[in-house]
Amino acid sequence: MLIALAVLTVAFLQQFLVALLWAAVFVTSTDRIHVSVLRRTGNRKTLAAALMTALVLFAIITPLSFCAVTVIGEANDFYEVTGPQIVEQLKEPIAKAETWIRMRYKASGSLSGLLEPGKFALGMAQSTIQGVFAAFATLFFLVLSLFYFYRDGHVAVRVAKELVPLKEADRNLVFSEMRDAVNAAVVGGLLTAVVQGALGMIILWILDINGAVFWGAVMALASLIPLVGTALVWVPIAVFLAWQGEHVSAAVLTGYGIFVIALADNLLRPIFIGQRMKAHSLLLFFGVLGSMLLFGFKGIVLGPIVVAGLTATTTLFRREFARGRA
Repeated sequence: MLIALAVLTVAFLQQFLVALLWAAVFVTSTDRIHVSVLRRTGNRKTLAAALMTALVLFAIITPLSFCAVTVIGEANDFYEVTGPQIVEQLKEPIAKAETWIRMRYKASGSLSGLLEPGKFALGMAQSTIQGVFAAFATLFFLVLSLFYFYRDGHVAVRVAKELVPLKEADRNLVFSEMRDAVNAAVVGGLLTAVVQGALGMIILWILDINGAVFWGAVMALASLIPLVGTALVWVPIAVFLAWQGEHVSAAVLTGYGIFVIALADNLLRPIFIGQRMKAHSLLLFFGVLGSMLLFGFKGIVLGPIVVAGLTATTTLFRREFARGRA
């Protein structure tokens, strides 16, 4: 019954997993601040939870709102400049594909309908409305989760520890590894991503490339992918500049990407993460990438946690086997 009810509960919570995961990340990474606020409020848990929720919400919404407005504006400008050219260039390949499909499979219908402005605009409007509602719903669930995690999270952690069939020292090791994984791979990774995105935005703005803020935000997201990181963004841009004949700009961007953006990752990531994430880089790379492919954006959180849990339990098994051999 316990297993069946647990599976059902996880199924119920699956739709809200993004809000729950990020709430857990923020609560874990601000634990020391929460303890200080709790002490200053005379150990009033509800008041401290409300203050911390407001603080985190302000810290999230203020920079994200500014970035979102800027990125959306630049993305719109970028589409207005390049969109018609792309659509015009796609008409001929789509017409050829349509002819080939009709000849090969005797199919009916028209692929060129994909390029009709009315259908495209309607689809974009529907997607935008759905995205806005989804964002507000996620934000509401995030705020709700933050408040209750701050107020009652310690109880949930204590119960979870009691359910793990290990000795107290081993339980503490597993939970400590997972907490360090959140602080290191998620929080440290996000801070590094923000810095690298800002550095990328600066060089693109200096080189007078359209959508510098937009591509800087994309670079920050790409930074979260281990090993490859921001190179997924600035390398294609440098290749495109070289193809357009702007060899000096391409060379400057390439040198800046190698010696500034990549070097910033090598310098900042150890500072933000330190030695807390004990998993091997290759395992962490495939863990995060595979988790993102399986779970989407929330895989950024789930991947490091699963890898940290595997590392901790492997350590425990090795310790027990060593004792058995002894």
